[in-house]
Amino acid sequence: GPPKVAFIYGSAALDGGWNEALEAGRKAVEEQLQIEVAVTENIPEEATKLRAAIDLYVKRGFNIIVGTTYGYSAPMAEAAKAYPNVAFLSASGTENGPNMESFYARTYQGWYLAGIAAAQATKTKKIGILAGFPVGVVNWDINSFALGARSVDPDIETIAVFTNSWWDPVKEGQVAQAILDQKADVLATNLSATSPLDVAEKAGTPSFGFQLDMSHAAPKTIQSSVVFRWEKYLVPTIKEII
Repeated sequence: GPPKVAFIYGSAALDGGWNEALEAGRKAVEEQLQIEVAVTENIPEEATKLRAAIDLYVKRGFNIIVGTTYGYSAPMAEAAKAYPNVAFLSASGTENGPNMESFYARTYQGWYLAGIAAAQATKTKKIGILAGFPVGVVNWDINSFALGARSVDPDIETIAVFTNSWWDPVKEGQVAQAILDQKADVLATNLSATSPLDVAEKAGTPSFGFQLDMSHAAPKTIQSSVVFRWEKYLVPTIKEII
């Protein structure tokens, strides 16, 4: 049948970061391929709830389903086996198959450059970064940030703290403050909320955003943001499928 595409999000589509960057990609698919793309928000990273959302879409004739969070990967792979005539795309996923592809960006490249810039800004030789969970695509960002800084000055220490959540603005702000309390004088976030940048702005601390241009949150102190352009992958990939 005709192409019917759906995106499934783990939280609100307009979350200010990760989802919102993917949402910009979804809108680009609509505009450039002239197709309507359905959206379901707030489906947690739980196999039964995700599968229920996928089953509903397949029953309605949808044949291209895009999952947008790391924790969707395994249940999407199961769904892909159950629905061999449906194409599945998994953002930051770890599973692939005949009708499923996981995709991500080489974010470590941007984070290495951010590390170089952080090294130029620090006076205490301590820089900080907060992130969600210690999974591969997060660890390579943290490691690259640290290595970029150490390429300028090998004595720079990187303080990395995991929030054990992908989206918790209050906790992210608290973790950011805790990092600054450890004498870090540059702060980066690997998450979606801008609360860490608010903390950095109030402290006069140079900061780095992620996912989108976050300069609106810290207009005085932000140095840069590592930004996704998901349409560069989504538009040609979905075009090829249809």
